[in-house]
Formats: sequence, structure tokens, C-alpha cells
Amino acid sequence: MATKKKTQTEPMKHKVQFKYYAPDAKEVYLLGDFNKWNPIKKPMKKNEKGEWLTRAILPEGEHQYKYMVDGKYENDPGAVRYVDNGVGTLNSVRIV
Repeated sequence: MATKKKTQTEPMKHKVQFKYYAPDAKEVYLLGDFNKWNPIKKPMKKNEKGEWLTRAILPEGEHQYKYMVDGKYENDPGAVRYVDNGVGTLNSVRIV
């Protein structure tokens, strides 16, 4: 089986963990520019501490994202910064 060689123009990709604390939530999803803002693509799993966790493989750079908590959009309180998303709210930013 041949392996694909990485070209110089391909950005490095990293496994990135996302965590959101919501012990009373029924469901939490991660959505962002890396999954075309589709929450169904990244459901999160709750641990015994009430933290919702998931991982995503992301290329180096800045990525905008939000959490959907029981149907409501929420920003990450631990984000490095927030940016205007052009529809009257903010998106969280993760730098990889």
C-alpha cells in the first residue's frame, strides 16, 4: 500500500480537543468553519465531571467555532478571543 507524501503547500494538521462545561445539558455539539457549521458532524460526549468533550483534526491557523448546547448557540468561555460573525453575535477563535 502506497502512502501519500505531504507536499510543502499542505498545512500541518493537529488533533485538537474541545471542552465545554455544562453538567445539566442534554446534548452539546461543536460547530465551526472546520465542519461547515454543521453541528450534527461533531456531537460531544459528557464525562463524569459534567464536561463535554470532542476532538477535531485541524490544519494550522485560526478557526472560528461555537457550541450548540440544548439547541442554543454558546461561545467558549476559554477561547483565546472572539470575532464578529456578521450576524450580530460573536464566534470563538481557536489558534492551532
